[in-house]
Amino acid sequence: MPKALPLDCQFVQFLLTRSDPFLVRYASLSQPQQWRRRVEEQQLPHWQELEFHDPEMLSQQIQQFVELTFGAGRLPMLRRRYATERHRQGKQTRSVELSNELVERLEKIKASQGLPSFTAAIEWLEAQTAVR
Repeated sequence: MPKALPLDCQFVQFLLTRSDPFLVRYASLSQPQQWRRRVEEQQLPHWQELEFHDPEMLSQQIQQFVELTFGAGRLPMLRRRYATERHRQGKQTRSVELSNELVERLEKIKASQGLPSFTAAIEWLEAQTAVR
């Protein structure tokens, strides 16, 4: 059986992106927007700091938070949904084999155009080709 994904800030971000009906149903929240704002402003900054210093403590705090918010029995369901979401995201990215020369060209384009990634550099190249 695969190891469960860690309870970390990415997991909390996943919970924050759940729909209002989901949060009303599974967390019994009457005002999901206020809950999101409170978590983002008050708890998430503390957890982000803790993530670097003590990941084990972070995991315990997030587990307690989830159990208090959603109920102790909901944690396995939330973990499954999170794992499914991460799996879907992973399938959206493919690896490709590039020659060293091509990587160097993409690096130059990234640097000269101030682009954040190879994907952005390739999209920039496509746009340049379409203009011609």
